[in-house]
Amino acid sequence: MVRNGKASRKDGMRIRRAVILNAMVGVTQEELRFFVGIGLETFRTTILRATPRELLANAESPEPFSLTFNGASASTTDKMDVDSDASALDTDEQSSISEYVGAGAEMDNVSSKAQISFLHLQMELIRSLGVKATPVFHEAFAVILSSVAWAQRELDVANDELETLATEQTGDDSQTTEDSDADNDSDMDDAQSYVSDDEDMDVAVAVGKKSARGDIEHRKSVAREIRQLAIKCITRMFVLEPPNFSFAPYMQCIYEVAIDPRIDNLASENTQNSSALLLLLKSWTLTPKYYPYLVDYNPLTFPMLLDILVAPKVQSSVVSLVLGILQTFLDYDPQVAVHKYELSAESAEAYGVLVKGMIQRHISRILSHMRTCFSNSNLNSATTATQSGGSGNLVMHQIHILSR
Repeated sequence: MVRNGKASRKDGMRIRRAVILNAMVGVTQEELRFFVGIGLETFRTTILRATPRELLANAESPEPFSLTFNGASASTTDKMDVDSDASALDTDEQSSISEYVGAGAEMDNVSSKAQISFLHLQMELIRSLGVKATPVFHEAFAVILSSVAWAQRELDVANDELETLATEQTGDDSQTTEDSDADNDSDMDDAQSYVSDDEDMDVAVAVGKKSARGDIEHRKSVAREIRQLAIKCITRMFVLEPPNFSFAPYMQCIYEVAIDPRIDNLASENTQNSSALLLLLKSWTLTPKYYPYLVDYNPLTFPMLLDILVAPKVQSSVVSLVLGILQTFLDYDPQVAVHKYELSAESAEAYGVLVKGMIQRHISRILSHMRTCFSNSNLNSATTATQSGGSGNLVMHQIHILSR
């Protein structure tokens, strides 16, 4: 069957990209960095401004990763064969990583198409090479987190603009009503001559606002796509569980740009399907060494995760995912973890203390939410889904958790 059009072109590009990346399985680390460095040329300013990898690798006192590291230099960041012109750095524009709205400023000069293309390339690279892609994770993180910060800022700005448009629309409607009342008090013969012009003006204004709203919605759609792709890339990195790569220096930045701005809406954003952000949080239950990532950087993360269980109209598939996360913690056994995850006895025990403390701090919330999960409406929908093969072990999850 011959396929024409945009879908066919996309499939062709994806296939060619997969063939090229599969052929790179046997390349050396230096060759891989050179290859990826070509794609990173567009983002050289972002990489130059980020914390150099050498400072992150210090075992005794690693530097936390920052997108706006103060003091980056060409000598410490020129690792990807990108242009190391230090003049690209504008020290007057250095901003704190806590100000995520400014962290991705360099992306203003990069097209959204270039960002999307790189993110697709990074996902394909991880899928094809697996842990062999680890040597380029540092530079990838600089670009990916900058993309998330840029996308979040674009979404915030677009939402503000939409709110302003809505306010103006309300004001216009109010003004129209006031003008109409005033016209009733005036001489009808004088007013009649202006009706035609006023109607034309109202139509022009309405069309202009509709066009502006469409442009804003388009920008939001592109920003959401970039944010979703970027978070999926990060999740794939964690899923790999690379043995020779530490995510710890990057965690504060991940929270600042990807999690903290959305933590209050975590429940409302995951009622119908599991978002990319929720799947990222779930990836931190894959191995005990990730467990601290759920509790050490924002105390709201775990309770907000639990609140998804009682979100209005939440789907059974999402409930099952959250219950699976909770069950992972309840089932944690330090003695089993020593062998299953190749941990030292001390590390396994420390993770057990962390999990126990996390559960105990939120035990009231867990029991309250589990009671809601077992309410008639939720239980009936879960049972129906189970009988139809939809939610699988959702009810068993609930019973198992309560038995613990």
